[in-house]
Amino acid sequence: MTTPLILVPLESSEQETLRGAPELLMAKEVGALLRIATKKVYGLPVARVELSPRRVRWLRTDVLAYIRRQRHAA
Repeated sequence: MTTPLILVPLESSEQETLRGAPELLMAKEVGALLRIATKKVYGLPVARVELSPRRVRWLRTDVLAYIRRQRHAA
């Protein structure tokens, strides 16, 4: 069972800074997108961004590309 994602409103200055920046997803967000357990996300062949040893993120575009590849492979 996955928990719902909570969206936090940003200040207008923060929105301007983030506009155009690639969206980074946490493991639980990738898991929710793919409908798989969070722990299984780490084993997927999807490029990841390691911000620190304990902080890993995935680009939304990479996750969506993975979904497209899997869909065409089936």
